[in-house]
Amino acid sequence: MAEVPDGLACKNRCEDRVNLINRIIDTNKKVLAAANVQIRSSTIFLIVMGVLFCLFGFLPLVISGEKGTMFFGVMGLVFLVTGLLRLRTKAKYPEVK
Repeated sequence: MAEVPDGLACKNRCEDRVNLINRIIDTNKKVLAAANVQIRSSTIFLIVMGVLFCLFGFLPLVISGEKGTMFFGVMGLVFLVTGLLRLRTKAKYPEVK
């Protein structure tokens, strides 16, 4: 047996493989942390775009009665609801320690 960081390996046989597995696990921790940041960023982006699309789509309807931009308003509602649902469920990947 040979002692390697975070475990044991067969001496002169499996040490490189166990070290590789340990590096993969460490890299995955960083990837999951970055993915959680991206989830938060995309959630904020969806909410902001939803508000902007709603304003662009429904404001002309309220001001002048023009219905030509309702598509943008509906898309804004879809973005807004999706962002708020993601915010409410606190979607994220599990944190690995």
